[in-house]
Amino acid sequence: MKDPAARAEQMQAAYRDYFIGRGGRAARSVANRLADGESDITGMRGPFLQALDIPNWSDRSWDSFARSAHLEPHIRRAFSEIGFERLYDFQERSIESILDGDDTVITAATGRGKTEAWLIPILNRILEAKRQGEHDGDDTSVKATLIYPTKALAQDQLKRLLQYLYLINKQLKSSQRISVGIYDGDTPRDVSESGSEGYLNSTFKHFECPGYNPDLDKCQDCGGGVRVRNTGARFKLIPEKAQCEDDEPNDVPLDFLRLTRYDILENGVDILLTNPDTINYRLINTNAEDEHQRFIYEPEFLVFDEVHTYDGLFGSYTSTLMKRVQALRENRGVDDLQLIASSATVENDVELFQKVSGAVDVTQVSESPRELDAAVPSSVPEELTSHSLSVDRILRATGTPGDAVPGLYAFDYTLEEASSYDRDRRETLVADALFDHLTGAHDDPGVQVVQYVHQLLYDDPLTRSELHNQLADTFDLDEAGVEALVENVRTLGEFSGILENRSHMFSWPIDGFYACAACETVYRSPQDSCGECGFEFVTRSTYCRYCSDEHLVAWHCPECDQLEPYTPTEHGSVGRDEDHVCTRCESARDDPVQMVRATFQAFLECQECSHRAERTTIAECSNCGSRTVRTDPETTACINPQCGSTQAVEHACERCQSSEFDVATVEGQFDCAECGVTYERPEDAPERCRECDSLLDTTRYLPWVCTNDDCDRIHFQDSPDQCPCGASSFVKRGLFEIQHDQHCRSCDTAFVGEEGCGCDDPDIHERTGSHRAYKTLDTHGRVHSMSSQGSAVPCPHSYARYEIGSRFDELMRSPNNLAATTSQYLMRAVADDEGQQAAKLLSFADSHRDMKELSRDFSEPEAETLLDQLLVRGAANEGSPSWVPFDAVLEYADESIDNLNELLEPPRVARKVEFDLESRLKDQPRKRWDDDDALRDRLTRRALSHTYSQRLGERDDPLSEVGLLDVRFAPGLDALSGDERAVVRELVDEGNDFRVASFDNPSAGRDATDVVADLVERGILTYGHSDEYVSFDPSALEVTVAGDDDGIAFDPETERYYTTLEHQFGLDSQSAVPSNATLSDLASVSHPRFTQRAHRVEYSQTRILVSEEYLGTTEKRKRRELEFLFREENYPYHLSSGPTMELGVDIGSLDALLLYGTPPNMNAYLQRVGRAGRSSHSSLVHSVSQRNPIDYYYYDHPEDLISAEPTPVPLNEHNEEVLRVSLSWAVFDFIAANFSIPWDVSRHGRSRSIDGGDTYHQRSTLEESEREDASKLTHAMSLAADTLSLGSDNSQLAVLSEVVSDHELEVRDYLESLLEYQYCEDCERRYSADDDRTTCERKDCDGRIRHAGEQFGDLVEDSISNFDDRYITHYQEYQESLESERMSLSERDRELRRDQQRASADERGRIIRERRGLQERMEVLKEHLSGLGQESYFDFLRESRESKYDFSMRSVATTAGLTLVDEGYDRRNVGDQSSGRAMRMALSELHPGAAYLDNGETYTVARVRFDEKAGSDLRESVTEVNNDDHLADEVVCPACHSTFELDATDCDCENDVPLKRRRLDVLDSVDAYHDNLQLTSEGDEARYLHSEPNQEVQNTYAERETSILSFDTRQTYELRTDEGDVLGTLEYGDYSVLLHTDGYRTKYKSGEVDAQESLFEVCGEENCHGVIYEDDDETRRCSADPEHFPEGRGADSEFVRLGYQYETQGVRVELEDPELSHTLAHGLRVALQYLGGVNIRELSEYVGEDHVDVFESQEGGSDVARLLFEQSDGDFRAFERAAGLMNDQFDCDCDNGCPSCLYQYGCDVRNDQRSFDRDRLQANLDGQELSIHPLDDRGTNEQLTD
Repeated sequence: MKDPAARAEQMQAAYRDYFIGRGGRAARSVANRLADGESDITGMRGPFLQALDIPNWSDRSWDSFARSAHLEPHIRRAFSEIGFERLYDFQERSIESILDGDDTVITAATGRGKTEAWLIPILNRILEAKRQGEHDGDDTSVKATLIYPTKALAQDQLKRLLQYLYLINKQLKSSQRISVGIYDGDTPRDVSESGSEGYLNSTFKHFECPGYNPDLDKCQDCGGGVRVRNTGARFKLIPEKAQCEDDEPNDVPLDFLRLTRYDILENGVDILLTNPDTINYRLINTNAEDEHQRFIYEPEFLVFDEVHTYDGLFGSYTSTLMKRVQALRENRGVDDLQLIASSATVENDVELFQKVSGAVDVTQVSESPRELDAAVPSSVPEELTSHSLSVDRILRATGTPGDAVPGLYAFDYTLEEASSYDRDRRETLVADALFDHLTGAHDDPGVQVVQYVHQLLYDDPLTRSELHNQLADTFDLDEAGVEALVENVRTLGEFSGILENRSHMFSWPIDGFYACAACETVYRSPQDSCGECGFEFVTRSTYCRYCSDEHLVAWHCPECDQLEPYTPTEHGSVGRDEDHVCTRCESARDDPVQMVRATFQAFLECQECSHRAERTTIAECSNCGSRTVRTDPETTACINPQCGSTQAVEHACERCQSSEFDVATVEGQFDCAECGVTYERPEDAPERCRECDSLLDTTRYLPWVCTNDDCDRIHFQDSPDQCPCGASSFVKRGLFEIQHDQHCRSCDTAFVGEEGCGCDDPDIHERTGSHRAYKTLDTHGRVHSMSSQGSAVPCPHSYARYEIGSRFDELMRSPNNLAATTSQYLMRAVADDEGQQAAKLLSFADSHRDMKELSRDFSEPEAETLLDQLLVRGAANEGSPSWVPFDAVLEYADESIDNLNELLEPPRVARKVEFDLESRLKDQPRKRWDDDDALRDRLTRRALSHTYSQRLGERDDPLSEVGLLDVRFAPGLDALSGDERAVVRELVDEGNDFRVASFDNPSAGRDATDVVADLVERGILTYGHSDEYVSFDPSALEVTVAGDDDGIAFDPETERYYTTLEHQFGLDSQSAVPSNATLSDLASVSHPRFTQRAHRVEYSQTRILVSEEYLGTTEKRKRRELEFLFREENYPYHLSSGPTMELGVDIGSLDALLLYGTPPNMNAYLQRVGRAGRSSHSSLVHSVSQRNPIDYYYYDHPEDLISAEPTPVPLNEHNEEVLRVSLSWAVFDFIAANFSIPWDVSRHGRSRSIDGGDTYHQRSTLEESEREDASKLTHAMSLAADTLSLGSDNSQLAVLSEVVSDHELEVRDYLESLLEYQYCEDCERRYSADDDRTTCERKDCDGRIRHAGEQFGDLVEDSISNFDDRYITHYQEYQESLESERMSLSERDRELRRDQQRASADERGRIIRERRGLQERMEVLKEHLSGLGQESYFDFLRESRESKYDFSMRSVATTAGLTLVDEGYDRRNVGDQSSGRAMRMALSELHPGAAYLDNGETYTVARVRFDEKAGSDLRESVTEVNNDDHLADEVVCPACHSTFELDATDCDCENDVPLKRRRLDVLDSVDAYHDNLQLTSEGDEARYLHSEPNQEVQNTYAERETSILSFDTRQTYELRTDEGDVLGTLEYGDYSVLLHTDGYRTKYKSGEVDAQESLFEVCGEENCHGVIYEDDDETRRCSADPEHFPEGRGADSEFVRLGYQYETQGVRVELEDPELSHTLAHGLRVALQYLGGVNIRELSEYVGEDHVDVFESQEGGSDVARLLFEQSDGDFRAFERAAGLMNDQFDCDCDNGCPSCLYQYGCDVRNDQRSFDRDRLQANLDGQELSIHPLDDRGTNEQLTD
């Protein structure tokens, strides 16, 4: 991508135009009324230009260094052949360190070549060993084990290794070649494993043949790939052409790659690629001597690649894993390993490497950037400011003796015989020479200028304008000179490599606007007062969808009539269920009155003549009376094409022309907003409050209006009695959103406030959510509809809708819209100007939902844009007449799509990445249609008017209705008879796809049906999918583009366009005038009728940008193909990914990144931004905020993110739980290393059995053949529990206990040896066990030295004494406990049955309910026991209460299975190894009725299976903790959703429906059906599970709630000020948390949201997994079986509450008052994001009555809360840092909190303003230091690990 900064500015301008085009006149008005100092309406900041570190190349050539380091000649020649000219300085130092035998950690930025730095010395050692052992026979041992954190990274590195090893091995004879192989969970066992050959071929089909040479004849017709051959005995990698394998002298030997586990174990491998999980399973594996040899004892080198990723639990487990490996090697007497690591730049690289690997003395090799001694140049060479310098000019100058590079006269480099080199080689040599020249110190002014510009951008990121201004001032240049200078410096810097740079854009989504009630000023964020006029009432604004006039939104108090500004509680959220209490009533009268949100227009009162008029932001044309649009802050333009006049914006009184106004207020008493003191009359009140001295101002801005329909008087009296018209009833002038009211059943009156309904026999009850439309209030607080009180409407329009959410537009755009739309404009411009290969964008998000929705929101508008472009360009077909038959346009579109498909289609090798453009353009409602039919239908609907179809309608109006396309009747009117003309006229009026039965008969004697049939036969009309509907035949219409001989007319009164077709049939209006606008005119933002559709069509060439998802759940073969296609091919343009793409995958041509939300920590940020610009040295990074405080902080302080420094990677090497588990695994290590157990696992068809294992042997006492005959432990553990006889005393695994018992002393000695060392308790630096120091020797640490054995020795005994319980007898004990429980329940049931017979009626009901619960529990236990024996030992261990001991090294969360059912009823499982989704996410994403997005397609969860055992356990657990809460079991009113205890019988709401049971359940798995798929052969489509089945679904939202089941305190701290005042306590400890949810709402692509929540309702029939929904007839149906009727016959349905319980850690905050506690809790959430590198979504909160809990959302937690309480030098520095972060965060100009400072995602009380006291906490943070103090005498770290 050329000039990313210019592209960023272009992107910003395009999005501004897009927003104005979509927002219409309202958006234009806002854009031209923004307050001074406000950023552009888009809110985009930048681009900020940043110069990166200058790489420090060595002064020696590669050949010179290789010889001096005595590297093997084969290595020297191979890397020279690859193109190595010289190494980086750090690479040379790394190679030397490793060659010297040092344990080494290599730290460098992404893409700098860390791999080569450690690979070269390892290859050298391997070749040395092979040469030295040449006479001793073949050495098949593993020389180096390369450990990668992910499988994908290992695969990517293998590609590089394959290239290097081929160039080395082709020089060697077969026996001396270096071999390599990957051994992980994906590696096939052997050639007999099913599917293994297919997997390997799919994996390697994207590998390039390392011997491919386009200069060779044999390679001319070759694809340059490789493939896998099955030789019968082994798999073998061979070139694409088999004959190339032995084609001397150009043979391509690839047999050095081992492809199966058997091949690696049997034949050995020099370099083994694997991961820690695989090593762990090899360690514990008894009877796996081959695995122990290869993985434990043989390696000389152990390399940890990307060691900075080893954090959290995974890092802790890996640390202990290495202790186990080292201990086994020591016991065997094997030489020490040489330990190596590569790391991205992190703060604690050495410390982290020591913790992970166990290395003690480590050599750190860090990249040391080249530093410049840049000074301000005294002059600038004239050539750099007046000419344009290119790479071609540089090459020409350096290839021609006597020539010079313009502006660099001292650069006298000449490349001898330049013409003998190819272009790439010439560029490399010249760039190297130019780099040396530009980084040197000399007097060349050109060099000084380049260095000066680099230093400017290196010190501080600058915008382009800031850089230009700086250079213009420094060198006295005009704009043209600066432009040329910057461009030439970029050319020199980027070509040479001295100026690697990034351009950063920061965007905040358009969250709506805030307007001053007194003037026209608009703001992007809340304000306390208007900066333009000083008025102190600035509130949310919204815009009429009919006339675009601006309205204000505020909170209105029905008691005191005063208003308070409205600010959404979360960015981008205008929740209809928000609560707000009147602060004035609360302060003045101690009355917490619930306020009502009101939409209104203030009245302005002229200061001269006191005339009052409603505030308005629209104006009519003074010439013709038509509407106008703002074209700049001072000018409006008329939309009438025949007028087109402009006029100045005026703010004058219509009576006296004065321009001074006040906001008119209602007379009467009002309160001081600060202290609540009441004043009777505004005119008598002082300017400032007598009590608190704050400014006084009444906010009673809503006047009264008379209810007489014929009266339009406005009343500002406090409580008017009678209107001059005679009426005596009045309502407020405003639109109110009534969420809570009271309703009298007797008189059917709704009201708010205390006055009541006034009837004689009131029957009043409270209601919530009863009103879905705006209402108004009368003087008694009674609620009235807007249709009955038209005078109350501030902006009346005929046929206007008053549904809340439909009447007004708040001009908001989501983060998705911002991210996707800006990316589309960016990529389209790049593709047009630079070619498709340059248009490549990688996006990062941190949740699967975000990744998928981003891809969808990118793809759908792309399809729409392409269809519009095809229609417009087909209608404007060059070389043809101006009017084109519409069928020719459709044919043009078909041909163009075929051509685009051929251009975009991936290579055939990518079988998993399917691409068919026609199919992608169909959209979801037409998925089952024929491709051609679907495409033609969409094209026709986007071009021509159609009758309304909620299901098939397009999101945009037809091009013919927005003035871009004209249409006419091709045959002419003379071709029609009178009856035919009448029918055709009606079709023109109604639109295509009109129902035939709806036509009016054209005459008395002629039926319309017959006329239609005749017209169809003549080819004028055509039937639709059936003969019930009819449309124009495309051949009967002609079209042309606006401005090309068109007859388009425009009606300025209705703002409607008319086509020639409508004119032909007399359907245009009398006031319509010629549009006189071309397509280009309407695409220009300066035109009064500018439209986004025209702008989008004209913005770029005809094309479509393709997006794909790259997720952790993406099938592994497809992931490999996407990596290849995105790197090597032109597919896709946009790849939507997440953390999976952070590591290793090198995409050299990638120059653009989209960061969707701030990454979880700075290390992740640095990794992500390092993905782009690797080849070009220049990249664009667009950071789009996701509406949370951290995102806003970096949006507001972009320099902090741009200059982000690496942060420490948190790793607790001595995590006690990790040590406990790891020592338990180490018992298996000891057994596997020393004993053999003669198990014999055999297979009989599909069944397997096991024999032997009743004894054990010392390995040393058996012959090798005897040991090899025994089956491995992992094979035995994969058998079913019944097969292993786990339920008996004769378990096949019992022999393991026997070994431990017989050799307990040896086991204990071995485990204790793992802890035989000392460490610093603060920094965890390791010391030998015999070191006698007592404090740490690190200069920045004085922590105490602890002996690991003394600290954790009790865990050794724990591991031995509990070995049986955890691994051997646990199953039997568990089975017996279930049987015992079932018997106890049965006995209890018998007792209750006896009691029931003699109980009273009331008591009998209680007993029946208890018996029902007992019987349900017994049935669950019975079913669970029946399936228990079929589970494998591994599965049982994973799912049992001892699951943390199941050999998994990563945090394993409970999951819910997900199966997608596609059209054709093909089923496929989703998730890593088909494991579905983590339960925490499943509650929100996989609930009944959930919409699940996959590759742009929507699926709906229609079958739900519950884990009956887990659900029963959860209900028991919840009931035990809190029996008073009915979360576990309750009854619900289906109508109003009120909940009651089980013994309730009815609800007091006005709906007469029976209560229904709801129980707490745990998801097991779900089936999600494609939205268009019928649920059953006779059922509805899956989309019917949503309330609006004919609307396309955007997504579904299920709100999770949190309950704290238990909290166990580990340590308590007092929070004190520096004056010693105690504010309260912070408690650190362990939580048991219940997440639960019981319903959801659906959001549709139209923007509508379900008005009422849908409760989770499932079928009550036995063994039915159906979900209950309503069909078109409002009959309730089961999604699984149409014969199940939840109403009427059969079992009733039931509601479910989905729950999930997990354990974690966190902080309980309990300060002086709840408001202070809640504020501090939000501050801690912010601080922990910084300190712990976690996302705001990973930190939950719970607000209790007297405390607030902040805890991790992840199962098990990573203990980030502990960071707050860690000490350094005796001080709580982390907490001090946290206090500083909170102080910065809360330093805001808002009143008492806003989304930018205090309000947060996931707030437990929805950011209720009353729950905070920010100012008080801010005063403590700002004025004095806060500190924490433990409440007992033990050291803090001791307490934390106790």
